[in-house]
Amino acid sequence: MDPKILDDYLNQLKMKIIKNGGIFQQKKLDNLKHLQYFHNMIKDYDVNAILAASVKNTLLADDNITYDNTLFYEPGTPNIQLFKFSPGGDYIFKNPRYHLWKECDIDYDILKKFDKLPNNRYTQTQRTIPVPDSYDLFPLALSAKKKNEFGIPKDEVVTRDAIRYATEKKRYTIFKESHLAVKGKTWHDFVKEGITSKYTIYAEDCNGDYLIDNADRVYSSESAMCFQAMLKGKIVATYHDTDSSEVMPIIKTASEIDDIEPLPIGKLYRYLSWYYHKLCINIYDENAEERINDRISRFINGERTKELFK
Repeated sequence: MDPKILDDYLNQLKMKIIKNGGIFQQKKLDNLKHLQYFHNMIKDYDVNAILAASVKNTLLADDNITYDNTLFYEPGTPNIQLFKFSPGGDYIFKNPRYHLWKECDIDYDILKKFDKLPNNRYTQTQRTIPVPDSYDLFPLALSAKKKNEFGIPKDEVVTRDAIRYATEKKRYTIFKESHLAVKGKTWHDFVKEGITSKYTIYAEDCNGDYLIDNADRVYSSESAMCFQAMLKGKIVATYHDTDSSEVMPIIKTASEIDDIEPLPIGKLYRYLSWYYHKLCINIYDENAEERINDRISRFINGERTKELFK
């Protein structure tokens, strides 16, 4: 890929963030340095490598892109320095069910490695709120981008389901706001509709780690906070498909979370070992350049997802 194309895209993105302004836009701006760092590591290779967001946002849409012959990359979520660098956008645009993690050797220090990472993509407030002794956590997204067949944003549909479940089951649920999504409905719209209750607690500005640590269960549309909760051994689930759906259950309704157990510790260690050592590349590890070179070389020689991530 022509390095200038990505440089131009990053400059466009930077100007867009600056134009929008605000503290949360500043957090996005701070994270661009990781993307630039990775870009500098791969820019001299003669290989089709494209930033996934440039295609997702159609800013660099190109009819000549051949997905099978392209390595797509993106910063990690929530661990921003764990970059995915994937043939055809596997585990970025689509999440195959190859279960390659089952063949991975266990790194028994894997949780220590994650503990050393910034497991929040954005700097967290230190503010906390009083919480019930027992509660579920539902990180809000409320993006207006993805819609169902009726034209209703999918995040709105699942949020309504979670509100209904909390009220009907009399199950305290904290709905944590995110100011980073493309907005459709807001929490205040649900309040005006009269569908919230004393069991649905809204947290606009609160430390996410604190809420996860004290929650019994964490579920959402597809929030990265579910991955953070999995690291902590919590019961987790998502409504939508994610890159961790091979081990993180997908639910259709909130009531299904009643039947979910925490991921057994052996499976958790094996999956995280695969995620860290095979799927992703920690761009600040001392062996990062070696892993990037290995992935590109093997890709050029015809290996794809099943071989590269095994």
